[in-house]
Amino acid sequence: EVLADGVLSVTGGELWPAARVLAELLAGAPDFIRGKPVLELGAGLGLVGLAVARAGAAPVALTEVVPALLENLEETVALNEAQHGPFDAHGCNHGEAPDGGE
Repeated sequence: EVLADGVLSVTGGELWPAARVLAELLAGAPDFIRGKPVLELGAGLGLVGLAVARAGAAPVALTEVVPALLENLEETVALNEAQHGPFDAHGCNHGEAPDGGE
């Protein structure tokens, strides 16, 4: 949910300290991540996905279930993929099978 001042009132709407640490760790190890595919479930603001894309992971897919966060991720991808691509953002309900089954 988006609050009146534009702040997202969901867990993924804030940058967590662990995301910063993981992004720094992976960005600092390009030989480990370069050329490897990455799928980030519940990407939130997308920092970790951006970090691995910048470090050379490919392809990188960021997923999110919250529509407002997904919209933000799509904008983030659009602004960064020319420089750090290929990567993209997808809506995903992590509690359901891809075909909608159980």
